[in-house]
Amino acid sequence: MKSWIMSALLTYAVLYILGWAQFPLMPRMEQHEKFIGSAKLGFSNDYWLVKGASLVTAQDRVALFMGYANDFEACRDAAKLLNEKYPEAEYRCDRAN
Repeated sequence: MKSWIMSALLTYAVLYILGWAQFPLMPRMEQHEKFIGSAKLGFSNDYWLVKGASLVTAQDRVALFMGYANDFEACRDAAKLLNEKYPEAEYRCDRAN
């Protein structure tokens, strides 16, 4: 019984290190998003670059634009370039704060 528990813990540790078991990081991501939502950097609002949902995956926040003179324009330019190269992904900009 003891060797089974040690084996399970070792397997979990290896998977965690490889990034396959990141469930403990979920609360940290929520804390990060909450902080970004309540604080802006610079004079304009910050924007998330969001990859749209598909049949296989949910929408993902892939980048945060902050510190530019106009964060929305920077995000929009990146989304435009990515949509030209990957039209099926449907990148867009969502306000972060």
